[in-house]
Amino acid sequence: MVVDFHIHCYDRPLRAPESFVAFMDRELAKSHGSFAKFLERYGSAASYLRVLDEAGADYGVILAELAPITSAIASNETVEALCQGQRRLIPFASLNPYLTENPARELERLVREHGFRGLKLYPTYSYFYPNDPKLYPVYAKAQELGIPVKWHTGLRPNVYMEIAGLPPRRLLTYFPPRARQRQSALRLRLAERATMKGNIDAIRALALSEGAKERILGGNAARLLKLL
Repeated sequence: MVVDFHIHCYDRPLRAPESFVAFMDRELAKSHGSFAKFLERYGSAASYLRVLDEAGADYGVILAELAPITSAIASNETVEALCQGQRRLIPFASLNPYLTENPARELERLVREHGFRGLKLYPTYSYFYPNDPKLYPVYAKAQELGIPVKWHTGLRPNVYMEIAGLPPRRLLTYFPPRARQRQSALRLRLAERATMKGNIDAIRALALSEGAKERILGGNAARLLKLL
């Protein structure tokens, strides 16, 4: 099983700071011409499923994003609509503690009433710390609901590490397969984006056991998401 654990979408019409749009225009100039053209191409469930099919991936986690001063908005409503009726597209909600009066209560509503399967937070984008006490009720609620919470951070105990943005061919350089570090490597999840197929092939070519590669490519994600 292969699971892409990190796929973004955006609201239409686009709501984003000019600086973010300019950054995305530069990043996508060669591959798509502009951010606007990229959005035209990838805006439907069918387009996301086509990317998964072309890469040989079974599931994709679709992330909401509520960081209006830093990034483009991907509302929970947009993610829900995109994933509606698509068992291969797994919706992750987002909460911004500055924009929601009771984040824990809202998380429960999103999971129980709208079918969200996880939570993505953006501490660096929205200027809060992940260990802020006001988030403790959110983490307690996520534990009660049995859903994973993800954000950009370093490796910690009982934390699975997502490898979005890391070149797969260099994983064993960044994380040498010694005894303790090998245990961490087995807990990585696949989370690649633009070159998904190439990254999947690169991971399969790594000098790791077949079991380790299976867990990296989707086994860990499948267990977290209760797909098994």
